[in-house]
Order: sequence, then structure tokens, then C-alpha cells
Amino acid sequence: MIVAKYWLRTVLIFGFIVLFTSPAFSQIDKSSYYFSGVNKNPLDTFIFNQPNYPAFKTVLQTGSISSRFDCFGTIGEGLGLPLGPIDYFTSFPDPSFETPPLSRHEYLFLSAIWVGGIVNQDTLVSVGFDGWRSDNEFKPTYFPDSGTIVENNSSSDFSVTATYTDTITAGVPNDYFGRLHMPLNVKITATPHIVYSAPLNNVIFYDITVENIGEDDINQGFIGIYTDADIGSRIG
Repeated sequence: MIVAKYWLRTVLIFGFIVLFTSPAFSQIDKSSYYFSGVNKNPLDTFIFNQPNYPAFKTVLQTGSISSRFDCFGTIGEGLGLPLGPIDYFTSFPDPSFETPPLSRHEYLFLSAIWVGGIVNQDTLVSVGFDGWRSDNEFKPTYFPDSGTIVENNSSSDFSVTATYTDTITAGVPNDYFGRLHMPLNVKITATPHIVYSAPLNNVIFYDITVENIGEDDINQGFIGIYTDADIGSRIG
């Protein structure tokens, strides 16, 4: 595959089928989890404050799932890189992929996009998270001054869009072999879609576009999704 001023597109589906034995959202004691100023829609979906856009990160909330989304090429809380694991609006830990909401039951450590290809006979790969050294090679355009997540209009009940590139090299550590980060010169546009009604509230859809913004062709281009789907509870 050759990518030259064109784009690749993929659609991801992150979902969790809520088992009949799982507690319903209405059965969870929510009193100790709410904070002053928390926004809630009529479906009682928004547990976490929505940020002021453009933002670095947000919490996607379907009413069945709460999951962190950012403009650094990752989904989930993971190590909270590069912003930290605590939500700065509520001082509450970001949910990675929590279901039911407020249960503190997690089903994801971190997921991240990888993009690779051959540029001028050199094999290059840029990652949202490398899986071991916590390397992050995607940044929003105006990092560290501003994020790029904005709310958008779509046919779904709620949607935001984040854009980021691998072109910022300042502060990016050398790779495993000691080589400086060499960008592919790609721009990623990631758009998650949320539906509040069942059964689609058990799923988050991600529409991802990868665009070559450099002067050179990217040959044999590929998109990979790194996922560490740890399962556990934040309350023991």
C-alpha cells in the first residue's frame, strides 16, 4: 500500500457486553461519587464534568461505559501519560474503560494507535504508547499549550474529534535502539461516537483517519492498535 497525500481510514469498536449479573447503573450508590458542578444529561449519563473545549482529554460516557479519550493517540487511563491519571476537573481518577459507571470495575489498562511504513527505504513507526517504556510520539498541534478535542455534530447522540500528529520531536525520548524519533509526518483524526440507548450504549465507536502530511510517499503503510486489556477493580 502506498500513502501519498491520501488517507487511511479504519473504524474501531470498543465494547463490553454487560452481563445479566452485572449491577444496573440505577442500583449503584452514587451519592459518594458526585461532585459539585457535575453535568448530567436527562439520561443521568454525565458523571464526570465535560471539559472546556478544545481539551487535552475527556471522559466518554454512554450511560453504560465511562472511558478516557485524549489527543495523544491513546484510549484509556493507563499510566495517565502525559497528563497524569487524575481528572483535573473532579480530582477523581480517570476511568479507563469502566462498566457499569461508578462501579470502579475496569476492563482496560490502555489502548494506543501505532502507524508505520517505509519512507525513503527507512522503516518508521510512530506510537501513541509503546507498551513498555511509556513512549508517546503523537501530540496535539499546539502541545503543550492547547489540546485539540472539540465537540462535533454527528448522527450519534454525542461525538468529539481529536487531531494529533507525530511531527513534534521535542521531549520525545529516543527509541529502544537509541535512535531519535523520526516522524512519518502523519496527521490522525480520531472521532468517537456514542449512543445513549440500548443496546448500542454498550459500545463506543471510533472512526480514525490517518493522513500523510509530508512530502514523501509512505510505502507499505499499516495501522496497528496496541491494547492491554487488564481487568480489575479500583476498590480491591
